[in-house]
Amino acid sequence: MNECTDYENDPFKGTRRVVCAAIQNSDGEIICSARHFDSLMRYQLERRIDTDDERWPKSKVEQGFIDQWCNFLTREDALIVAKAANQIVRRCGGDTHQLFSENLY
Repeated sequence: MNECTDYENDPFKGTRRVVCAAIQNSDGEIICSARHFDSLMRYQLERRIDTDDERWPKSKVEQGFIDQWCNFLTREDALIVAKAANQIVRRCGGDTHQLFSENLY
């Protein structure tokens, strides 16, 4: 767990919301940004990766989102959360079972 998951002591307790795009590696490490693999996410990846570090290749990370308590959500779980919070502002291709950043803004 991380320090953002303290729901019980959250003064803004309420509807769970999707906050931003995220990727998670097999070690559970998370990198967040506005969109998956945008310039900020790529910059963070470049700053973290050693030339021998195989934990962050694009093909081996799971794309998802985080909620306001920094919990990682798969694209499928994020769609459920975003629908419940009325966060879907537009539809895009392939979003029947998964959330995409384009659905949020």
